Order: sequence, then structure tokens, then C-alpha cells
Amino acid sequence: MTIKTNNIKKGAISVLFLAVFIDLLEFGIIIPLLPFWSLDLGATPFLYGILASAYSFMSFIAAPFWGRLSDNYGRRPVILAGLVGTVLGLGTLLLTATVFIDSLFMLFLSRLIGGFFTAATLPASQAYIADTTEGKDRAKGFGLLGAAFGLGFALGPGIGGLLSYFGGYALPALFSTVLAVINLIAAIKFLPESLTNDMKKQTMILLEPIENKPSIRSSLSKPTIFLAILLFAVISLAFSKMQSTLALLGNIRFGLDETTAGAIFFIIGLIVVITQAGLIRPLTNRYSDTTLIVTGLLFLTLGFIGLSTVSSLETMILWVIPLALGSSISNPTLSAFLSKEAPQDNSGAILGLNQGVGSFMRISGPLIGTALFEINAAFPYYLGAIILFSGLVLALMIRYFIKQSIIGYPCLRCGITLQEGAAICGRCGLEQLNYLVKTSENKLTSH
Repeated sequence: MTIKTNNIKKGAISVLFLAVFIDLLEFGIIIPLLPFWSLDLGATPFLYGILASAYSFMSFIAAPFWGRLSDNYGRRPVILAGLVGTVLGLGTLLLTATVFIDSLFMLFLSRLIGGFFTAATLPASQAYIADTTEGKDRAKGFGLLGAAFGLGFALGPGIGGLLSYFGGYALPALFSTVLAVINLIAAIKFLPESLTNDMKKQTMILLEPIENKPSIRSSLSKPTIFLAILLFAVISLAFSKMQSTLALLGNIRFGLDETTAGAIFFIIGLIVVITQAGLIRPLTNRYSDTTLIVTGLLFLTLGFIGLSTVSSLETMILWVIPLALGSSISNPTLSAFLSKEAPQDNSGAILGLNQGVGSFMRISGPLIGTALFEINAAFPYYLGAIILFSGLVLALMIRYFIKQSIIGYPCLRCGITLQEGAAICGRCGLEQLNYLVKTSENKLTSH
């Protein structure tokens, strides 16, 4: 059952936007500061790579768990739990900057807490959008979440660099903590539940009979779902290598500092915001999901190849433009595509798994990126281009399976087009023949 957007209070989407924005603002604020902060506390470059991966490590562990909880108990409680955790993580960061100023452990702890609870907010927010939208509006909804993602990522580094200039590491930590508290209060007051009583699961995950819900494994048996998650992993791996090494690349090539690094990430985020907030809907109205995904991957690949050659601030700005454009086109389109392919009563778990897999890649990305960087500054970007080319192959495979499924007939329950000869719907699980037999028997009995 899909809930129309107009049945949800107008403030709900705004609160969702703000929730995702704050989580990414926290992440964005720390990006240009983390290498310098950790090195000031005595970390080695390799330890910095581990620290950069800690946030994503916790997200990888927690994302499927939070996604399943949102399917069972609703989106609102999971989102609120994520926002409470965001306050805790930022509060720990603030303590690190003001009280435990020499503690590398506290810096690690703040990243671990933030990663664990952010894993609740994003997949539950995506599932919320899937609950409350349909058709082309769903892509728009994911575009708005992507815009919140991009806006947090855009403003975060700029705020972090600027505030640290005036108040060290404490001022940006204080700013983001206060904003997170305001966000939590707004969510408690204005965010309604998106699942109806029919959709919400009343039993605990460990006690729920497996036949009442399609398992993640059965959903992954559908090629388009499996390939979409794999493709998201590929993009996440490449992009995280860029995030962890871009400031280092600029520093070694032309003396990039914290403030200028923040400005570079601001440009990336600004392009993401403009694209996802203003261009995604007209693009999805005109082009198919797979066409947009392939286009985004082409831009990403071009950006990685170009960044390997940078020798000045101007050339770095030039090549981050196609990189940001490609990310802002491919990511929300891929998320919207996955939400449409996943069974509705398993969407939170699938989207949570997707974010978890992406988080695992973001664990590996900084480690691989910094290791390659020590050998040659361009190596992370050469490898990124190769990885993204493999993503193009995956996207073309998804396109092939979709074309194959078009030759068929609609499911008798959910209407999705089934491949010719398919007896069971991959989305809702309905056995077509049994449904026809039961319908016919009911009609004969009624007469």
C-alpha cells in the first residue's frame, strides 16, 4: 500500500531533508579537518586512513539492522534514534575539542558513534520517501534527499574550514552539535509515521515467521537488485578514495591547505545540490534510469582521469565539476531504481543493506587510497577510473535484464512487467497461476 504525499504533513519532508542534511553536515565538517586534527594528535598517515574509515565501518555494521527495524516498527522511531545518536556523536566531538584535547581515542569514539547512528537516519529516510511517493515523484523525493546530502556535504567543509580559522576545532563542533539538537526537537514534533498499520510489522525481527516477509536473500536473487547494489558499492569505493586523498593530492601538488580544501568540497557539494534539487526531475521525466546511471558514470570516470593530472587549484576545480555532476546524477537515480525494484515490505532492509554495502566500500576506500597515495599521488585516481569503468559494465548489464523483462506480462497483483514464462513475481512474490485459480473459484462460488 502506498501513501500519497499529500496525506503526510508538509513539515515531514522538510524534517527529513534537515535530518539528512545534519548528518552529512557533521560528516562534511570533519572532512577537511580530520587529516590535520588527527596528525596534530600524533596519528601517522596510515592511522589517519583508519580514522577516516571508522565512520563507515560502523555504518556498515549497523545499516541493515536499522533498515530491518524500520520495516518492523516504522520509520519514525528509527529516524529519531538516528538523530539522538547524531547528537551523542557530535557531543563527543565537542568534548574532544574542548576537554579531551590530546585524546586521539575520543576523536575515534566520536566517529564510531556518528557512523553507527547515521546508518539509521539515511536508509529509514529513503524508505520513508518510498512509502510516501510513487512513479516519477519517487525519483524527485530521492533527489531531494540527495540535495540534502549534497548540501550538508557542500556546506560542511566550508563551515569547518571557516570556523576552525576563528575558533580552532571547537567552534565547528559546537555549531554542528547545537544544530543537531534543534533537528532532533523538530523531528519529535513534526515527523509523523509513514507506515500505515497494515504496512507496519507488529512482531520483533527475531520472532517474525520468515514466510510473512520476503528474505533479503530472495530479493537479491533478482538480477537487477543484486547488480544495483553491486554498482552502488563500486561508486562508493571510487568516491571514498577521492574524499580521503583529494586534500592530500592538492597539498602535495600545489600547497592546498584546510581552508582551500573546504572550498573545493564546497564546490562539489554545490553542484550536487543544484543538480539533484533542480535537474533530476526533468531528467527522469525524459530519460530512463539506466540511461542516467550510465551518463553519471561517464562523468565520474572523466573526473577521475582529469584529477590524476592536476597541478594547480584551477585545474582541480575544473575536474571536480564532472566528478560532482556524475555523482549527483547517478546516486539518486540508482537509489530510486533500487527502491522500485525491491519488494515494498522489504524495502527498508534492502535500502539498509545497500547503504551498508556502500559503507563497507567507504571503509576500504580511504585505506586503499592512502596506501596508493604513498606510492604515487595519481594512483588512487587511476584505480578509481578503472573501477568506474567496471561500473559501466554493471549498468549495461542492468539495462539488458530490464529489456529482457519487458517481453512478458504484468503481475496480477502489483502490475510490474514479468518476464515471459515467469510463474512468481519477483517484487511481491505472488504465484500467478494459483492466484488465477483461486480467483476463478471465487467467481464460480459467488454465482
